[in-house]
Amino acid sequence: ANGGADCVGESEETRECNTDPCPYSLRVACDDDTTVYVDGVLKHSDTNWQTIASLDVSPSAQVIAVSCRDGGGGYGIVGDLTDSSGKEIMVTDSSWECSEKEVSGWEQFDFNADGWKQAKDMGDDHFLRKTAPFTQITSPDRRVIWASGSDGVRAVYCRKLLQKRDGGWSDFGDWSECSATCEGGIQKKTRSCTNPAPANGGADCVGEAEETRECNTDPCPIDGGWSDFGDWSECSVASCGGGVQKRSRSCTNPAPAN
Repeated sequence: ANGGADCVGESEETRECNTDPCPYSLRVACDDDTTVYVDGVLKHSDTNWQTIASLDVSPSAQVIAVSCRDGGGGYGIVGDLTDSSGKEIMVTDSSWECSEKEVSGWEQFDFNADGWKQAKDMGDDHFLRKTAPFTQITSPDRRVIWASGSDGVRAVYCRKLLQKRDGGWSDFGDWSECSATCEGGIQKKTRSCTNPAPANGGADCVGEAEETRECNTDPCPIDGGWSDFGDWSECSVASCGGGVQKRSRSCTNPAPAN
């Protein structure tokens, strides 16, 4: 007022807030009973075959696991994972791994799915792609999947890794038998890069898969061997009546040792 100067500086300040990434949206359904795990934690379980599991999933989530139990009729699993803008992050397709057998820990990121198979694609005309309410799952690349070779099986277990998984070493096994009984042999023990196995482009284990050590290093025993017999001695009697001659040998060819 009265000709005084305006304030110097800005009348407004800003700062960032709520900087956490927005969650992804997971939609998944199966015919019939649907159970969904995210990073090993149960997130959804429903026995209504027309229910679609709709879940928020952290962008840092590592694995999605879905079990489906068929009550009769059709069967299959369909789903997609999208970001907050609707961009497709992941869909059910043949990159999933499935089994008809439930194994302890199957829903965990570190589970080794040895023996599990690539998911079977059930085809373009499957009813889970064309029938409401399942058409609410809209990603064009979505496929209906099931465990390969398991037509008619009433329950399957399918999983999808979302992050790279670096390999980890198993424990070393027992030492092998020594390769020699004396004079020095070799024993070996091995480990494998399966705890967990690398997946999704994760790094192989660093280090050696095999260790060795010397064993049975004592000298081998040497059995004694006879030398040749020497010459016969003179007869014990001079000329008649029966005497005895002797000849000898020694245990020096070789002498016993060790």
